[in-house]
Amino acid sequence: MTIFNLTHQEFLNQYGTARTNLVQDQAALLADEVTAVKERKQLKRTKRQYRRFVVTQQLSNLIEDRKEWIGDDQALEAYNLKELYDPAKWWLLNPVYHITEGALRLLWDQDHKGKAGKFFKGDGNKYGQSNVIVKEHVYTTSVAKQRAFDKGFRNLHQLAYYLAQRTILSFTAANEDVKLEKSEMSDKDNFFCRYDDIQLKTVPLAAKWWKYGRDSVMNKLAADAAKARLHGTSFGQWVESVVYF
Repeated sequence: MTIFNLTHQEFLNQYGTARTNLVQDQAALLADEVTAVKERKQLKRTKRQYRRFVVTQQLSNLIEDRKEWIGDDQALEAYNLKELYDPAKWWLLNPVYHITEGALRLLWDQDHKGKAGKFFKGDGNKYGQSNVIVKEHVYTTSVAKQRAFDKGFRNLHQLAYYLAQRTILSFTAANEDVKLEKSEMSDKDNFFCRYDDIQLKTVPLAAKWWKYGRDSVMNKLAADAAKARLHGTSFGQWVESVVYF
């Protein structure tokens, strides 16, 4: 498979900018959607569109309120509670899903379900209740949350655009995720720095997969992989058909 046969630096040279641009372009479209709801540019709104607007508005208010508590450590800590940021993390999720080679292999081999501790038994890692394929935010939530509360945003579009660039979801094999857990945000302006630092490639799925919910897209991909195998398609050919690049 060409993309995974590249060295990590070759991958970044060839696809790094395009990967970031794709995330930013989709974040801009999501922010436009939030603004359109606020400005009543659409007569008919979907529940998802309205909820995105409400979540952005609420978070904007929280960020503004937080400024009144500068110097009060207990109050500032309260404004950083996980519950305050989580709705934005999921409702302003970047539309582009990403996936690693390990997760694609598991899907191809029809081994994408179950607990990692049983599947990867004997490799020396501790998985707890982790699934075989882990669904995680590429940009560390704690860093994104802290930076959002520390910044000032002129309007809802700016806030939604900022957040949607940092709510990138990646599907990762559990044994790859073990390595990611030890990787910190070394470059907060590089959305993919944790992956790059350990030379783990995560690539965008093709746009046709973005329409599926984050809880169902893996099953859809597994079914597609099974169909491809029946038709004699190779793993590499199948990967080329499901990734963006």
